[in-house]
Amino acid sequence: MIYIENLSKTYKSGKKVALKNVNLDIREGEFTALLGQNGAGKSTLINVLAGNVVKSSGRVVIGGYDIDQQELETKRIIGIVPQETSLDYFFTVEEVLRAL
Repeated sequence: MIYIENLSKTYKSGKKVALKNVNLDIREGEFTALLGQNGAGKSTLINVLAGNVVKSSGRVVIGGYDIDQQELETKRIIGIVPQETSLDYFFTVEEVLRAL
């Protein structure tokens, strides 16, 4: 379902390595948890999968679709629910939902 081969991501002109040669093969029906200390690259990995961050190198396939060649197809089958929300607490729940 998710295949990652030698995935790397470097920020700020090669100064900040967030991911270095990550390999992962998650098959349909399997559950996987990403654990690690702050700065380990968990969020970067998730954001690469979601298409929010562009990888520096490597290959990622989601549901049989390559994220480089079939970006739209991969975005249709993956979603991200962030841990924190950035809602303005001055608005009612109804006002927030209408703004979305």
